[in-house]
Amino acid sequence: MFKKIWLLLGSIFFSVGVLLGVIAAGIFAFIASRHDQLANTEVTDWIPVIVLLPLALTFGSLGAIFLLYHAHKKRRHRWLLDFGTPVWANVLGFEDNWNIQVNGRPATVLVASYGNMQFVSGPLDNNDRMHIGEHVKVLLHPDNNNKYTFDFMNESNLIPFEPPQPLQGTN
Repeated sequence: MFKKIWLLLGSIFFSVGVLLGVIAAGIFAFIASRHDQLANTEVTDWIPVIVLLPLALTFGSLGAIFLLYHAHKKRRHRWLLDFGTPVWANVLGFEDNWNIQVNGRPATVLVASYGNMQFVSGPLDNNDRMHIGEHVKVLLHPDNNNKYTFDFMNESNLIPFEPPQPLQGTN
């Protein structure tokens, strides 16, 4: 759900921008067809066009930005799944992220660690499948360990989806 919010917002804003632009162009064409010379028109005839064009550009630009942001995040996630360095991180637990709220409630994120690195996932839809102490596959960027993605659905073929077995007692 959370992954597609930028796609949804971008589609709505871009569609509204295009619709407002089409309406402004239609009003312009109507005014131009009524008058022989555009210089003879009243200023009040142009008010709808003057109001709609900046709105159309604003909504269309915001929609395009949201769509490009969604495409960038999706492309980076896919690249990390294909070329990232896979590690098995130990699940430390779940936290509430108050920066992202849904219906006034904080979103739940997964916290995992590998060595001295700590990873925080994006908002989770369902956290019933993971438990503290289990392992989760994390794919790191080869040049920057601050860029990573979680592979909850086993989309990456870099390592099998069998997590390492817990160490058995040596006694």
